[in-house]
Amino acid sequence: MTEPLVAQHGDLVRLKSGGPAMTVEFVSHDQLGTVWFDGATLCRGDFKVSSLEAMPEPVVIHWYPDPHHARTLAAFDRLKRKGPLVADFHR
Repeated sequence: MTEPLVAQHGDLVRLKSGGPAMTVEFVSHDQLGTVWFDGATLCRGDFKVSSLEAMPEPVVIHWYPDPHHARTLAAFDRLKRKGPLVADFHR
């Protein structure tokens, strides 16, 4: 059995079934109010805590790759599959 999610304002969560990263806006009993972006549209939703999971901490990298090199692209794809990724590409 998994531990229940304990979240507070500002935490990143997502639906256990998948979907975008959502920021916790408020906590109310067994529900969390969340916000996220769908493209440029700000969305809001309230979800039962039992339907959500914590997002892993994002991987932040500063990279000076050749963006057309096959090994660079493969490494980047592997990192993206591990969780949220914030990449700062320099040319």
